[in-house]
Amino acid sequence: MRRPVSFPAAAFLLVLALVLASAPASASSLIRREMTLHQARELLAREGYRPEADEPNGVCHFKIMGYRAQLFVLDGGESLQFHCGWTDTDATLRRVNAWNQGKRFSRAYIDDDGDPHLELDLDLAGGVTDDRAADFLKTCLVSLEAFVKEVI
Repeated sequence: MRRPVSFPAAAFLLVLALVLASAPASASSLIRREMTLHQARELLAREGYRPEADEPNGVCHFKIMGYRAQLFVLDGGESLQFHCGWTDTDATLRRVNAWNQGKRFSRAYIDDDGDPHLELDLDLAGGVTDDRAADFLKTCLVSLEAFVKEVI
């Protein structure tokens, strides 16, 4: 038979719950449902990238593995998109299709000029932590490394 919780113990648990609930969230546990271009630049900088000049349409340019890439802030700040494109490569539609069939979390395509592109998206609308946003950039790096090896 289960013993009832005594009044002092119940009061202590209630106070503890209230204290924990009112404690400020750490930056890494803050839930974001949108991100501004300025916050996207800060994210890139925290992860060791050097964002270049922004364009007024929500695009932040930066270099990753020596390649010029873009981080787009889309849908009123509710999503981020990583993009990297190349010109003058030996990429083929066959390798791009193999990439898309075998990989998750990214997509690739060949544009009308025959140039390959790699993209990854992060949906913020449901809420993500700063740690998850940083992990998205790590996923972009891993995908880029593999894409260069397998497609470019």
